[in-house]
Amino acid sequence: MKTKSEELFDYYCELMQYKCDEIQASPEHGKTPDRLVHAEGVTLIVEIKELTPNEDDKRQAEELARQGMTVSNERPGKRIQEKIRKAAPQLRKYRNKKVPLVLVLYDNIVLDGHIPNGFLEPHLVDFSMYGLQTEVFIQELNELKHIGSGRGGRRQTTPTERTYLSAIAILYEIDRHSPFLYVYHNYFAEVKLPFEVFSGHKDRHFVKSVHPNYTPQQWTEIIL
Repeated sequence: MKTKSEELFDYYCELMQYKCDEIQASPEHGKTPDRLVHAEGVTLIVEIKELTPNEDDKRQAEELARQGMTVSNERPGKRIQEKIRKAAPQLRKYRNKKVPLVLVLYDNIVLDGHIPNGFLEPHLVDFSMYGLQTEVFIQELNELKHIGSGRGGRRQTTPTERTYLSAIAILYEIDRHSPFLYVYHNYFAEVKLPFEVFSGHKDRHFVKSVHPNYTPQQWTEIIL
């Protein structure tokens, strides 16, 4: 049975007139990416993952309903990082194909009729891919001196790690008839995803204009 995210992505491809085929698991390859897509003369492989409620989401929803407020102690970008790690083995198998490999994420966390989160916001995509923003200080005499900015740990895409991941695309829907994608391109990707792919009138593409270390929480939109 298809997940909601798979159904929605398939419908998106249908609307865009992309050829989209499900990749079947096999004894030889085991679990495989979800879709083989032919779009705008480009062949790409897509893994689709969706966020679903965990126990902390349920706790926050209950607190919000009961007292009108709640607090999350979750590390920024954690949900996306978990999905990248889970998708990595499936996508890595196709690295030698030299085609764009894309992770599509969809937020399907609905509790009490609303979505009490923002786990797929642009700054969290940034943190999950390139690490949390850090500020470095040193103690000089009786004062702290700021000596620079950088990136923290747990980053998922680096010059040497997961360079086979071309982009992360966030799947949205205003209603069932209008799915669209926000695409965040991996600065370190071996194979780039052409901007012409996923280019519906509501779709948007974002890149790092310079090295991610110098652009924390900043994305540059590509105007097609």
